[in-house]
Amino acid sequence: MKKQNAAFLSIISNSFLIIFKSLLAYDGLHTVISEAAHSGIDLIASIVAFFSIKRPSSLPTGTPYGPANTKTFRAFSSNAHIFRRGNDHL
Repeated sequence: MKKQNAAFLSIISNSFLIIFKSLLAYDGLHTVISEAAHSGIDLIASIVAFFSIKRPSSLPTGTPYGPANTKTFRAFSSNAHIFRRGNDHL
């Protein structure tokens, strides 16, 4: 499986989880609301990963503004995302 296909599958599965957990929360299981929010955060991370994987394949390799900068952005955004989520529990 290609990396891009795996990232797209992650987007689809996280979207399904958000819908499913939101329906359960609407049905009366209010403890699932935080899980739906967590899946929403995972969806954002999946979207960033998808575009980070997709973007380098379309850039020329001989430029100073190529794939390395996109990977740096992805790493920064993922680390910021993890740091932010970790600080919510303090």
